[in-house]
Amino acid sequence: MKKSTKLDQIYSSGAYLPRGPRFGDIFKIDIVDIDEKGKGLGYLEVTVGPQKEERKYTFAVRSGVPGDVVEILVTNSNRKKREARIHQLIKASPMRIRPECSHADPFAERSCGGCSLQSIDYDNQRVLKENFLKKMFKNRNLDPSTIQTMQGMASPRYFRNKMEINFGESKEFEIGLGMHPPGYHYEVIDHETCLIGPKPMIEFIEKVRAWAIASNLEVAKREEGTLQAVGLRVGFESIAIELIVSHELETEQVETFTKLVNSLFENPALAITILRAKRGTPTLRKSTHICGPTTWRETIVVRGKSYDFEVTPGAFFQTNSIQTGVLYENILDALDGLAEDAPTSTIWDLYCGTGTISCVLGSYFQNVIGIDIVEASIADAAKNAETNHVTGCEFLCADAHEIFQKENVPDIIVVDPPRAGLSPKVISLICSSTITGIIYVSCNPKTLVRDLQLFQDEQFVIENVQPVDMFPHTFHMENVVRLRRPKPVQKDEPIGAARFI
Repeated sequence: MKKSTKLDQIYSSGAYLPRGPRFGDIFKIDIVDIDEKGKGLGYLEVTVGPQKEERKYTFAVRSGVPGDVVEILVTNSNRKKREARIHQLIKASPMRIRPECSHADPFAERSCGGCSLQSIDYDNQRVLKENFLKKMFKNRNLDPSTIQTMQGMASPRYFRNKMEINFGESKEFEIGLGMHPPGYHYEVIDHETCLIGPKPMIEFIEKVRAWAIASNLEVAKREEGTLQAVGLRVGFESIAIELIVSHELETEQVETFTKLVNSLFENPALAITILRAKRGTPTLRKSTHICGPTTWRETIVVRGKSYDFEVTPGAFFQTNSIQTGVLYENILDALDGLAEDAPTSTIWDLYCGTGTISCVLGSYFQNVIGIDIVEASIADAAKNAETNHVTGCEFLCADAHEIFQKENVPDIIVVDPPRAGLSPKVISLICSSTITGIIYVSCNPKTLVRDLQLFQDEQFVIENVQPVDMFPHTFHMENVVRLRRPKPVQKDEPIGAARFI
């Protein structure tokens, strides 16, 4: 790393810089806000260069907390993305706390990137996320008053049911196993603790690392080496493990890994996946079931009722089972608000995945049709409906673009798209249909506000937005949005008598 330049050496006189900020420079700034990745935002206003131009530079500061006064060390001076880390904390924000996890040191050059908000007390984490969402609404000309108080967790610890742990270079061990620090592709943090992962995670890491070293395996790096990652899923009386490698293992290596896993857990589901991704060629992903059940099982509780779900390796399932129940309760509440004025016998659940939302809705509505393009997910969904004795569910393997031409469109739909949000074509199909109510479930505020603006332009009214803190100590969130389209004025109704349905 370039030797850092002290603050008094950078400024020749007053707030003047002979050139723009560069890697390794140190500046004093105030942290005034937070960005979409949970980094603190600070601004440097200075006169620059021989032309004496007035410039304002924005820095995203890792572990910066609004209210901090800090000296930052520039780590990326790219014009589109200026980044820095804290070089010295001059004055701490009232929100700042000491992180509980030793790997979340806000002042370390290398620290775990899994919990970017651990330096902020939990109540203020939720306030900052909620305020960030309101700011995004304002920027899109959406009404921020529709946003409700974020629902958090009573005990935001050990909530993740799934972790993917990476093999990599280590300063302490021959083979490292843990999380990549931000900005590092090959090095990993050698975890001694983790406050958000499942409780068996640390012992699991220690045993798997020892196995990898004893097996004379190498970490995958570019096109060499074998070990990539290991996935751990901990559910209701259920454990699933997936070892991800670049090349096929020898028989003895498979046998010793299987023995290790069975010594740690009772009847675990174990799969080994060969994953090869090379630019310009199709990605190869081949999974082989080794032992135990072929699925992973989890239970969520919604309005006091338990639902059991079985998920095949690679299929999506929410990583916070406790908050998933809270999320689904909010979906039901939002639907109740629509169905009161627009009684319906059929609801579509677009992008239904393994049918978790559909199964819950099927307990309350007569006919729920779950729709997804992935055949394996639809097969899982049908089994989950049968397991939970939900008779009101039907599942279709179809593209969301095509379903509007093939089926009778209901009055109300639930959409829970990937992070990329809804495509313009799907939004156009929804708006040109007879749909009067939408429940939009989103894990990405950026694409959510983009899509909501399009719906608003087509006369849909945003009635309620309920944020749910699915991912404490990170800047991620889920949102449940209720949208309603006003009923057109009938010919026999006087002007002004239009009402919502």
